[in-house]
Amino acid sequence: MEGMGSACRPDATAHEPGVGGLTLNAYNIMRRPRLVARRQAEKVSASLSSSPTRAALSVVILISGRGSNMEAIVRAVQAGRIPNVSVRHVISNVADAPGMETARQHGIECSAVSDMGELAAKLRQLKPDIVCMAGFMRIVPPEIVREHTVLNIHPSLLPMYPGLHAQRQALEDDAKWSGCTVHYADEGVDTGPIIVQYAVPVKPGDTEEALSGRILEKEHVAYPHAVMLVAGRIARERAQVTGSGGGGGGGGGGASTGQR
Repeated sequence: MEGMGSACRPDATAHEPGVGGLTLNAYNIMRRPRLVARRQAEKVSASLSSSPTRAALSVVILISGRGSNMEAIVRAVQAGRIPNVSVRHVISNVADAPGMETARQHGIECSAVSDMGELAAKLRQLKPDIVCMAGFMRIVPPEIVREHTVLNIHPSLLPMYPGLHAQRQALEDDAKWSGCTVHYADEGVDTGPIIVQYAVPVKPGDTEEALSGRILEKEHVAYPHAVMLVAGRIARERAQVTGSGGGGGGGGGGASTGQR
């Protein structure tokens, strides 16, 4: 698992994050975002669907609260928008987190953990291909990001406004744009190679609550998009290793301190 996870991590400089959630050059992002996004999605979906006998990639999602980003990923998987991927388990560090019941309603097994050692042991047991932190309000220990492919989402256009209260930081800075970032988690906080970014304009008179709500809407698009890209990259790397064919797809490179 560790070797396969690290194999799908690109260099941090391999792709340019940009407006619209595309890890492509600025011209494509600004001039042809919908067309490029659709073609990118089609290529990745083709790589994931190219071998009907290939085992589905497993995803484990970590939550602490209501789990709206978790549900966005689950809905995308169950609707077939992320082919050959299965959300296997949801883990929370809060035993009564509302997202746990949401996950169960979607037929997904759940577990609560009391500490990070228990989390590390549970992940070793589950052996997921991808771990998604979706509003998981704990900093995971280095061993977890070393052993697994871990994604995180943050409510700003990183590297701007890392840490807590990113939306408030943007408003206090009189920023014209904010947004969300999905990135690979590393041993830092809100660092690691970026996979996708979606931009959200800051409107005159915006409140923290209003801006947070608009960013959250984009998060529900960005996170499934990022999972699809990473799954496509893993599938491609495995096909190259096993010589089983498949092609296309892949995404680009980047943990969350939000309340998703």
